[in-house]
Amino acid sequence: MRTAARKLAVISLLAVGIGWFSNAENFDLDIDSDWQTGALTDGLLILRHLFGFSGSTLTSGATGLGASRSSPEVVRDFLLTNVAELDVDGDSETDALTDGLLILRYLFGFRGDTLISAALSGSASRSEASDIESYLSSRIETTACPIETQGFRLKTGSIAWTDYVDGIANEHKLYLTTADEILTANLIGGVIDLNNLNFLLSPEDDGGKSPSINLAINSIPAAGSSGTAGISLKLYDGSDGVRSQGERVVETSINVEWESSGTAVQFSTPTQTINVTLITAGGTAVEGTENEFSGELLTFRGGGATGSTLDLRLASFLTEGGASAGVDLSGHFVVGDYFFQVEFDGIEIKDANGSGFTTIQGSFSTAVAPGIAAYGDDVSVSESTGTATVPVFLSRAPSDDVSIAYRTEAVTALAGSDYVETSGTLIINAGNTQGAISVGLVADADDENPETLNLRLSDPVNAVLGRSTSTITLVDGSISTCQ
Repeated sequence: MRTAARKLAVISLLAVGIGWFSNAENFDLDIDSDWQTGALTDGLLILRHLFGFSGSTLTSGATGLGASRSSPEVVRDFLLTNVAELDVDGDSETDALTDGLLILRYLFGFRGDTLISAALSGSASRSEASDIESYLSSRIETTACPIETQGFRLKTGSIAWTDYVDGIANEHKLYLTTADEILTANLIGGVIDLNNLNFLLSPEDDGGKSPSINLAINSIPAAGSSGTAGISLKLYDGSDGVRSQGERVVETSINVEWESSGTAVQFSTPTQTINVTLITAGGTAVEGTENEFSGELLTFRGGGATGSTLDLRLASFLTEGGASAGVDLSGHFVVGDYFFQVEFDGIEIKDANGSGFTTIQGSFSTAVAPGIAAYGDDVSVSESTGTATVPVFLSRAPSDDVSIAYRTEAVTALAGSDYVETSGTLIINAGNTQGAISVGLVADADDENPETLNLRLSDPVNAVLGRSTSTITLVDGSISTCQ
């Protein structure tokens, strides 16, 4: 395997026609371009590449939320073009079991002798741990944050709703509010694919994939913690959690066991009996029982606080329980509005501000062959940095360039004295899923409270706006990347 990896590196250099040189000023180990550098994303992509992986086996489960470099072809081309930068031990070759292992260990936090033990080639020019650490630190813009162990808590910012269109992930952004222990996350602008949902509920295997709500988190329970969570789902016709005349409701409840190691959480669904109830449009309750349900509902993906999520697979409540319980849900969805409500018992989850919630709810709409949605995130930035960068995400890669007009708008920050008034058009090229808009900042010596301005998006071409306003918050001090 080592020989094959080394041959791959040499062939790669010849294929792209570059010399063996350092290009540190232009290269960053953020391989998937999600603005973070993590072991289980970027480190894994590098290791797989050096072992010769390609296609979906290269990128599957190894790109971060909001990654703009996520397709196997784009990731492979980026790594081939920058293959010289992957020569960590300086032996003029790239090898999975030396360079790849060094990168992965470093991103997992290994330092000193544990970083380099049995991972250097015999001809390495960088043979001291300090040399390896210095080389790698100079190629990392933002390192993945460590996971905390203070219970489940969400990161600041949006969460994701991953849907599928023709088997391709279509990742929407949800923007949260919390009140009275209810976290509300409505899907605005974007829509869910009708065909995929009905494929899931078909009694035959039509190839549908379960949508999931991905809760980005920065904290999990302490090592040794465990428990059983009761999770119930209600799915309403219409745009709210009230059944009106002619509307249907589906509901069920399931128990899930969990255990934390301090770095990851293992969820399992013990085999159990569940009840599924459908209230028909006429008001009749149709009930069924599944005696051996064991579907996968809640999973943990972890790579430090920058890449860890709790994934709630919404359709698993219905696809793996409904049909076998004797409740026919095939063709249940039509083009229209729906409202979901998921309630938790036995598991404590808090939002980014520390407010606990026991319910996640939100509205969404369905459509046939939904288009691409664009979302502008909020950002907080120190005014001393000179620039505020607002990321704009697309739900999936477009086949044609996407253009979106933008302009700044004062709130409490003032144009000229706090920021530079800015307008223009953002172009996100075909095949990419992320762009960025920069707004110049004006620093001063005044001791001020945080000030805000808005960035308005409008006039999209080849996309729809899922969110048209982003808020930029200016602060005097530094901003932690581990919020």
